[in-house]
Amino acid sequence: MSKKIKFLNGNEIPRVETDIFYPSFVQKDYHFCVKWYANREDVFMLLNHIVFLKRKYAIRVAKFCIKFIKQNREKFNALTEISEKNTKVYIPAFEYTGMYTQLDASSPIIADNQLVEKGLVYATAEEARNSCNKLLQALKKEMRRQKFNFLTEKPETGTTVFVTTLQRSTIEEITFDRNNLDHIFYYDLGMLYRNRNDALQAAEQMLNDYSLI
Repeated sequence: MSKKIKFLNGNEIPRVETDIFYPSFVQKDYHFCVKWYANREDVFMLLNHIVFLKRKYAIRVAKFCIKFIKQNREKFNALTEISEKNTKVYIPAFEYTGMYTQLDASSPIIADNQLVEKGLVYATAEEARNSCNKLLQALKKEMRRQKFNFLTEKPETGTTVFVTTLQRSTIEEITFDRNNLDHIFYYDLGMLYRNRNDALQAAEQMLNDYSLI
């Protein structure tokens, strides 16, 4: 399960020259810090909910994306190795409106950051752009899911919690058991809620989002 991420809403616009952070796959610490100037790239990132006022959220987004790719390898046409025919390669990049950055295939950045192993290296710009779009869709789904306050700390055995389902407006009330593998599975997926209403709203939203990816 991903840690909480505080996404900016549509009404939150940073002040000019405020430090902003955005996720990056070509940095060892998974983020860039720049000043906000409301230029084309800034607005593009803001509209896609990947501008943050705290460093930790940008890092969490980058790590969320890497984990998402790992769990959905079949949906990404990433290179598994760089061959001699690959003189240039392309990396998904949220900070560009084209949604990719180009690197020389021999760039040390690729090996240093294990970009191939993470599924982040593509043979064409279009494939990198498609990958970035899929990641943005996944983040939008995660943003909606997190606003319903799913449990981020594992409940104690005996705690009453609510589990979301993919049936419209239905939830299941359970007594959490830390030794129950199904219960741990629900927790890891962010499907457990302390509040019944939060669970009901999340179940509805999850159903609506289910076909996004």
